[in-house]
Amino acid sequence: MALIQDAWATIAGSLSHLQIFGLAYVAFLVTFWVSGLTFLAIDQLRPTWALGFKCQRHQKLDSVTLAKVVRNVVFNQLITYPVSFLLLYPIAARRLSWSAELPPLSQLLWLVPAKALITEVLFYCSHRTLHTPWLYRHVHKIHHEVKAPFGLCALYFHPLEHAQATLVGIAPALILGSHVAFYMLWVCIATYAVVLHHSGYDFEPYLPDSFGPLQSMTQQHDYHHAAFNKCYGTIGLLDWLFGTDAGLPSHVLKKGK
Repeated sequence: MALIQDAWATIAGSLSHLQIFGLAYVAFLVTFWVSGLTFLAIDQLRPTWALGFKCQRHQKLDSVTLAKVVRNVVFNQLITYPVSFLLLYPIAARRLSWSAELPPLSQLLWLVPAKALITEVLFYCSHRTLHTPWLYRHVHKIHHEVKAPFGLCALYFHPLEHAQATLVGIAPALILGSHVAFYMLWVCIATYAVVLHHSGYDFEPYLPDSFGPLQSMTQQHDYHHAAFNKCYGTIGLLDWLFGTDAGLPSHVLKKGK
């Protein structure tokens, strides 16, 4: 902990708040591309050990779809996300803690679950709104062009949805007044989670991906891409509460068929 504290004190003492906020964006980019390209390598190599975990094992990723997704993601990561981050910075400057002294790590024991629950509410509500007829037709339909999800398509969106994703990603930290270092950690956790959920691989129990007794989030999102009007959330709590997970168990039983 002392080494982490010393490293953070150096960062806090040598960079401006805006530059530190920019590090959160760098953390987002690194996490997305490292995890996304790792799952892409698995998709391309199709090792025997991985096929048993694949939700749609007979589906293969074609180069046209991959190129289309990469172009969309790169364009928005160069344009939409930086603009969104800059617009949100004045709020972050007031709401986040920028202290050179890190909070105790024990704070994460309640902070991570609290952020997960806030994300569940915000994502469920905004995602379900995107499935209303006009917004689906003009905005969210782009994301659903991919019927068999893969890691990099986690951020295959219309620009407005990229902006919405940025807001949902930072909102829990703003609501809770999180330390900026813990916000950066949350960015990494949340980004990896959304890539994993779109990867098409249910690695339970080796990569925990569920809040028992709820179903694997990868299976939930694979079902969402198949059914369109089911499983809008992240961890599945609100889908269970509102009954929008109907049919999920039978979908999981047909995995790979």
